[in-house]
Amino acid sequence: MSTNISSIADHVDQACHSKRCNSGECVVNLTNLPSSPNRLIIKMDCDELKITPGGKRCDYIIFLDFNNRNDSIVIVPIEMKSGKIHGITNIVQQIESGIKAAQQWIGNNTSTTFFPVLVHNGIHSHNRTKLKDAMIQIDKNKKSKLILMKCGDFLINKLRQNKKSNKNRT
Repeated sequence: MSTNISSIADHVDQACHSKRCNSGECVVNLTNLPSSPNRLIIKMDCDELKITPGGKRCDYIIFLDFNNRNDSIVIVPIEMKSGKIHGITNIVQQIESGIKAAQQWIGNNTSTTFFPVLVHNGIHSHNRTKLKDAMIQIDKNKKSKLILMKCGDFLINKLRQNKKSNKNRT
């Protein structure tokens, strides 16, 4: 396991580790992403995380080490919506809460790139426009666009598409 991923795994109860990202019939396709030990998936609704009931949280956070050099990791907070989407404020808050949790688990000597993702079964055009323009706060100086992805899509494709435009390194 990469040192960074291993360190994060040690901070999070094993009961919260997951092998996949799914909500009902909605699934994130993880094909062609680094596998364990260079990938860690945290299920954020896990009781062992001790997040206040009713507290905002995304569904999953994926930590990826693509180069296995222990100097940089990709962090993907994921919110999954299999039903109708009612407004964007709650989605933004859930993803930003996931970013804050991830920042607590990563080391100070690690370069990180965040790719906030909303996985959905379809979005009304009115909400799609708002979501495409939504900016997610990474830290006090950096924001990132929200990546929209349909259930079943390959996450690696969305990460590749957004890599060049994503300049939120910390």
